[in-house]
Amino acid sequence: MSVLRIFGRGLHQAMNRNLAAPDSMDLRAGRHTGTMAGSNQYAALGWRAEQAGQLSQALAIYDLLAARPAAPRWVEQRRAAVALALGRNATAIAACEKLRAANPRDMVTTLALSQLLLNAGEDRAATGVLEHAAEQLANLEGVGAMEFSEAMLDCLEGPVGDAAEPESSGVYRVQMLSRRGLSYLQRGRYVRATELFQDAMNLVDTLLVCHGQWLLAQARVERGALPEHLVESVISLSQLSDLLLQYMARTKLAGNLAEALRQRHLRQDLASWATGCHEVQCLLRTERARLGALVVEHRQNAELHYRIGLCHRATGELEAAAASFTHVLALAPHHAQSGVRLAATLLQLHRPTEVLRVLERTFTLDPAAARQYHALAVASTDAAKFDRAVMALARDLGVGYGAPDVKANIAFALGMLGVHDADKEQWKEYAAESGACAS
Repeated sequence: MSVLRIFGRGLHQAMNRNLAAPDSMDLRAGRHTGTMAGSNQYAALGWRAEQAGQLSQALAIYDLLAARPAAPRWVEQRRAAVALALGRNATAIAACEKLRAANPRDMVTTLALSQLLLNAGEDRAATGVLEHAAEQLANLEGVGAMEFSEAMLDCLEGPVGDAAEPESSGVYRVQMLSRRGLSYLQRGRYVRATELFQDAMNLVDTLLVCHGQWLLAQARVERGALPEHLVESVISLSQLSDLLLQYMARTKLAGNLAEALRQRHLRQDLASWATGCHEVQCLLRTERARLGALVVEHRQNAELHYRIGLCHRATGELEAAAASFTHVLALAPHHAQSGVRLAATLLQLHRPTEVLRVLERTFTLDPAAARQYHALAVASTDAAKFDRAVMALARDLGVGYGAPDVKANIAFALGMLGVHDADKEQWKEYAAESGACAS
């Protein structure tokens, strides 16, 4: 989760509305803008301009509408995206601040705002935003990663219901999701356990990005010094992510064993207890080896390198994990999850002098890159434009159109932008077939 999510926000609302907007309107006259219908008509013109690549015109329309109470929320979201693509950070920041004021719990907007402030050199302001986000997400002081062992099951054992817990820290929420996942694992409900562990992993990713940005902002304020409490937080969160991947591997093992026992008319309920730490480590190494064989033929596949890096971390091979995440950033320089995990890995390897450079590269978005990301997000709503975007990426990679790595990297980029379009599932097919998305 990073500022790139801005480009994917409001897309579906814009493209799914069948708005009968006239070809031209006197925007400054304000005709018909006193109603939601009128605002939607003008917003349609802004979206048409955005699709046509007329970004200055689109921003002018969105700016006028943003001042009107009848403007839909997606207009403000597209205003932020277009402003960022045009390099107008002040406007993008103002749009994100307005969206955040309307929904303070929107972490996508909050983390986008903090990254925009970092890009604008407003480090103290970014720190303030991130401190507030951390209060909502987590208080990691003194919290370390939980050790993966049989004792972990014992300490978390007990009935865990499905009732919603009171709002609390992000780490508390991760722990509760993990407890529920372990409870379902013990009860043989492996699909549900996997879903809960994945939810916990997604929350940890958000926490990682938040604390990675905060570490960068605070280090700038302190002129290069890395705050110890934030260093510990980033390392702890990365270790917590490793643990969750181990839990997911254990669930997969138990599920496979339970199915084998069922076919032999034996007791299935003991499957979760028959899989220990050694078996989990063997499975993760096997998965890493399988992905490693694939990456020999697909060296430019960012998703494969990312999955291999996760496996290396979960098996304690930090040097290899650092190399894998470095490969990801070479292909997708702004992939925040890889950037922060690489920073955490470097800290664990006692290479702190490289950390700020990694975080700077990950969270700094230059205008040319912003415009490319915006173009890809908008192109994803139009088949012809999307094909042209794919051909451009193929040229950049020096491969032919339709090459597997192009498809996989397009899917990876769309995920970074937060674009989830059922019509683009074809771009995820290769990753699924090759096992790039395997857990």
